[in-house]
Amino acid sequence: MEHSNSEIMDTTTRKKLKIVLIAFLILLIPLGFAMKILYGIHLNDKALNTYWGAHIGISDKEAASQAISEFDKAKKFNKRNPIIYINQARLYGTLHQYDKAIKTIEEYIEIKPNFAYGYLMLGVFHEQENETKRAQDYYLRYRSLKTEKYSKRTLDKEELKTVEFEELMDFYLLNDTVSFKKRLIDLETKYPNDWMINGVKLQQESESRKEIILGLIGMTSLHNIVSEN
Repeated sequence: MEHSNSEIMDTTTRKKLKIVLIAFLILLIPLGFAMKILYGIHLNDKALNTYWGAHIGISDKEAASQAISEFDKAKKFNKRNPIIYINQARLYGTLHQYDKAIKTIEEYIEIKPNFAYGYLMLGVFHEQENETKRAQDYYLRYRSLKTEKYSKRTLDKEELKTVEFEELMDFYLLNDTVSFKKRLIDLETKYPNDWMINGVKLQQESESRKEIILGLIGMTSLHNIVSEN
């Protein structure tokens, strides 16, 4: 049985349309994935605005609960973004809910086991709970991963200075008082009137150890954390 030219053209057209439709659907997959990620970032920012942007104090439990709920939603849409977990853990830390802060960071470490900054946060939160031995183990893990990361890069002048400062605080975290004091004197000589070094000296005089280490996870640049990731 012979097919007319119009039937052949219809068949060819249908095949072409099918291919175009499949290609369009394939293109929608990365677009949908990108939209999902962007929505997760939006929810993270919304949570921050809920809690910090309006200058709401930690006594406002309703606002804190709303922000935490928004962070949870953000993780569902963008579960590989470390900033969401860090922000939520910092919020729990501000609320002194250190057990929940620990669980939040552990969630992300399950996704990325070699996330150095996460081990610093775990150490700080465990120390707030007076779990000193576990905290020290996490500090050692943090230092090991960080050293490995820096060894693979060529650092510029500012980065080298940051590394020196981090090494100073590593001595503090690990309770190596002798090395800490010696390194602090060396850095004072090398960087006279430096704001970071002066800040460390001022903290030593006016704040408790727990306050100082909580400050460490609050002052770390999120840009650096993203680049690590």
